Amino acid sequence: MGAVMLSEYLTAAQDKAFRYGRHDCALFAARWVKLRTGRDVTLGIRHTSLREGIEQLRAAGYEDHIALAAAQLEARESPLLAQKGDIAVIHRSLGIVTGERVALLERKGLVYFPITAASRAFVV
Repeated sequence: MGAVMLSEYLTAAQDKAFRYGRHDCALFAARWVKLRTGRDVTLGIRHTSLREGIEQLRAAGYEDHIALAAAQLEARESPLLAQKGDIAVIHRSLGIVTGERVALLERKGLVYFPITAASRAFVV
């Protein structure tokens, strides 16, 4: 499953427009997990807006996309122990650890934050 390199994944993600339900932070992280592990951590939840996504997550018993990730992935003891390719939480968004930084998908495209900004991290 791990044939796609992280750099290739990030390059491809950068070229797509942000759109809830198609290319948002949760799906950005979930697609990476699927490519690396074969697991669909979205539980099949699909949405077309932020509101719809939150409603569906809550109907499935999750407060938000971070709670869903926490239920599906093993937590790192500390975000500072995250490895390249892990998932990290920064500012209520899910991103991908690239080493000492975390790639987050925002409306303006990919942005990078230092790993020290992460509040949680999950093993991929």
